[in-house]
Amino acid sequence: MAEILNKTISRKQANVIFACAKAGKIQLERWQMSSIYNLANRSSDEYIIDWNGSINKEVEIVRDILDCVFAGDYQKAQAKINGFYDLANYGKKFRNKADRRLVG
Repeated sequence: MAEILNKTISRKQANVIFACAKAGKIQLERWQMSSIYNLANRSSDEYIIDWNGSINKEVEIVRDILDCVFAGDYQKAQAKINGFYDLANYGKKFRNKADRRLVG
């Protein structure tokens, strides 16, 4: 069932995660950061339809990561990043093209 995207993250919120990765508080690969920025850009469209709930789920995870960062719990934020943004969840073509270099 399709649902209208009801949860969003802003580019400024994505910037907070990027700043933490740049400072070395959390480790993000470039493809992971790119995915978070794409989510921020996608969720700014007020009429987007989320057919399988995957965008809303990703927004929830990113918000959880932000909550951990704001609370100063970087280990928990890192665990959420590693759990959700796992290359094993993506297809072979994406895995081969993913930029595995760390942000920072």
